[in-house]
Amino acid sequence: MGTIKSALELAMERASNVKVDKKELHRKAIEQKGKEAASSFLNKPKYKFDEWLNNLDNNDREESFKGVLWVFIKNITLPSSTADVDRLLKIKEGFLLISDKTEEIETLFTQLITAYQQFIDNSKNLLEQSKNEFAPRLQQKAMQIAQQTGQMVPIEPETDRDFIEYHKRQQDQVDDHYKAFIKQITDQLTTII
Repeated sequence: MGTIKSALELAMERASNVKVDKKELHRKAIEQKGKEAASSFLNKPKYKFDEWLNNLDNNDREESFKGVLWVFIKNITLPSSTADVDRLLKIKEGFLLISDKTEEIETLFTQLITAYQQFIDNSKNLLEQSKNEFAPRLQQKAMQIAQQTGQMVPIEPETDRDFIEYHKRQQDQVDDHYKAFIKQITDQLTTII
């Protein structure tokens, strides 16, 4: 009669058959270090990114830069405030440190900064425009409530579900336009490194 193996014994047998690609593990570790360095550069004001770059082993440079590039690109997203423009300037600084294509980087980031500022302005204007367009509907709702309750209470657009949905549909169109533009710029940035 055969012996019954424990789950641990079965797992150990399977694990012994798994081959580890040490080169791939090393590559991933180096790329991860690049991601960590880029993240520290963006989030820690006193981090010395240039020193990290200077101390990189030439054999690890390409894989490290892949990690750095991944973090920088992932941080170029639709802005929610003017503070995001400052973050974009920090990302630009990082790109200038890892690439010698200064003119191209400057041009692309000038376009991005302009797009960020336009997006913020367009979003504010869209909100005001949506409020103006929706105002008659909100007044009508307020009158209906007043007929039912006997009190006239103004309805704030930001608290009205119909307005929120209406504005979101409008904002989504603006977002999609700017997301496409940002993707186009980030694709270009990826190719110049």
